[in-house]
Amino acid sequence: MVYVTENVKLPQRFAPVLDNSDLMGGDPWRHLRDAVEKCLEIHKPSPTVDRIPVIIFGNKGEWACCNEDIRSLDVAAIS
Repeated sequence: MVYVTENVKLPQRFAPVLDNSDLMGGDPWRHLRDAVEKCLEIHKPSPTVDRIPVIIFGNKGEWACCNEDIRSLDVAAIS
């Protein structure tokens, strides 16, 4: 029988899909980006190198970034 003697934190991957359609313009889009920023702030102190792709969609889906280190992602640059 094998026992766990030490917990190991593995890198995590997050994949937010953000709606940037016309209905999300102005405050709703800002609030959505703020929520993503807050989520990333929670995970930035992680000892692992967590990575994130961000997909935005309106009329079609597209990559805002792909496999970015969450510590260097600039959410404000996502449009």
